[in-house]
Amino acid sequence: TLLSQESDRRKFLIEKGFLFARDKIGCQILQKKITEEVQLSMKGHPSQFIEDLLSELLSTDKQFHKLMMHPLANFLCQMLI
Repeated sequence: TLLSQESDRRKFLIEKGFLFARDKIGCQILQKKITEEVQLSMKGHPSQFIEDLLSELLSTDKQFHKLMMHPLANFLCQMLI
């Protein structure tokens, strides 16, 4: 179903978030998804995606600080914080 496909897509983006953030196209995909989730939240549909993505990127083995210094991922980090 469409709902399970969207759920699978969200899980995939979260799991691969660190890799996507350092890739030009991947970073754009994440930025677009974050923007969509923020817009939904403003309409009264809270989203767990942003929290889950930030939590994944902040995990100790992911080294969030490296993303903050990365030319592509820097803006994504700012969007999340």
